[in-house]
Amino acid sequence: MIQSENQNNKAKEKIKTAWSEGDLLGLISAGLDNFLSILFNGTPITFRRFLEDTSYYFDKYIQDISCKERLHYIGGKMTLGLEGNGPREVTLIRLSAVFYFQTWDKKWIVKEKNGNVDSDRFSDWDTDAQCKELRKAGKLELSIEPPEDREG
Repeated sequence: MIQSENQNNKAKEKIKTAWSEGDLLGLISAGLDNFLSILFNGTPITFRRFLEDTSYYFDKYIQDISCKERLHYIGGKMTLGLEGNGPREVTLIRLSAVFYFQTWDKKWIVKEKNGNVDSDRFSDWDTDAQCKELRKAGKLELSIEPPEDREG
């Protein structure tokens, strides 16, 4: 328990530092769950807001990687999967994002980011259509389009 608390505190420190320095790679790497807890101070948000905010940070990550590593982003996907079985008050949701890039000579580069979030972070967990789909199927896959292709 103490080790887990220490790891949590270290993760929060990494997030705070990355946020204050504008380090988007560090921010995403530190974990979405801890980031959301700090950003929203433990207040539940709608699932749609979670997706919108995640999309914003993914766009920034893609732009940062593309610029720093001179890569062209092709596309990607975010997979949300339920952890464990059976009815529980709070369900752990695994987040996995895969980003596909290409070098100038068409070699593929794959980047991945993983995290977790608890279902109680969403104020509409019981009513949102995509949450219902996730609960029913146990998995939800969403595409991650190139930032310039999104409507804004």
